[in-house]
Amino acid sequence: MAKMMSQRADKSAVHRIARAGLRPTAARVAILESLDATCDHPTADELAARLGAQGRRIGRATVYQNLDKLAEAGVITSLTSSDGLRRFDATLEPHQHFVCTESGRIYDVQVDPELLKKLKPIDPATGKPMKGAMVGEVRIQFVGAKR
Repeated sequence: MAKMMSQRADKSAVHRIARAGLRPTAARVAILESLDATCDHPTADELAARLGAQGRRIGRATVYQNLDKLAEAGVITSLTSSDGLRRFDATLEPHQHFVCTESGRIYDVQVDPELLKKLKPIDPATGKPMKGAMVGEVRIQFVGAKR
């Protein structure tokens, strides 16, 4: 996880927003920096509250609009959690998630990359590796309670 955080820190929020073809407004930069600082995938409302607690006065509608624009431009990703809420993630590098069944929050986690390389899709009918499968990415989601 530290590796993902350091990869994000290598490029400033301003640079990442501008490279995606968006104007790096103060609101967009604040939103992306706040997402960069956490791995718990906040909702738009949670993010607006965090920004307010940091003294950054950005209206909820502005947060919603800019999260949509950042996601459309590929600067961040959005996920729908088990509670049906849309949550946001600034980590674009391949990673896995832990979904808390009690809070609905989604957390970034990492699985040993060597283990991921060994995973192969198995055909349930034959019990053997699926013929012709060209795996581009493995997505793993852990589900349980985080206390």
